[in-house]
Amino acid sequence: MRRVRAFGAVGVLALGLLAAGCGADGEGATGVYRTNGCSACHGADRTGGALGPALTWSAGDTVELDDGSTVEIDAAYVRRSIVDPSAEIVAGWTDTMPVASLSETEVDLLVDYLLTGP
Repeated sequence: MRRVRAFGAVGVLALGLLAAGCGADGEGATGVYRTNGCSACHGADRTGGALGPALTWSAGDTVELDDGSTVEIDAAYVRRSIVDPSAEIVAGWTDTMPVASLSETEVDLLVDYLLTGP
């Protein structure tokens, strides 16, 4: 009987850890993207919306910023854009992105997801 309880407890713990690493809906980075409101402004398919620019670029592309400079799309830029969205504003857009309350794991998932292209 103890063995069954121990196995059940380990199973519940494993499922909890798996769900924690996969966003609120258990779908990894896409779950984090959807459940944290990213899709509300940037679109479910990342093609942009009324409040946020498209996120359809790939690693190595460049984007123009509101000050006229350009920046290469890499992990550092994507991370800055998530953690400190006011740091570098994409040209043609205003500083409306809220600072998200994401764990490091969630930020890592989003960075990887956004660098893979649409």
